[in-house]
Amino acid sequence: MDPTKKTQCQRILELLETGVAVSQLDALERIGCLRLAARMNDLKNAGHQWTREMITNAHGVRFARYQLETLPNV
Repeated sequence: MDPTKKTQCQRILELLETGVAVSQLDALERIGCLRLAARMNDLKNAGHQWTREMITNAHGVRFARYQLETLPNV
């Protein structure tokens, strides 16, 4: 593996740090991540805090949208 390549967690964190909220569709389109909830759990285990908002779209489909709260104390 190329050591200069960023992990999905690193790319998601960079996106969240810009202040945007990220949904599964955003993660798929922008990062190529199919398992956003799993990556968010990885970030939580690394000490990052985020909020999750459950959204229902016009078709009645519910999905989560995540937004970063604070950076971890390092």
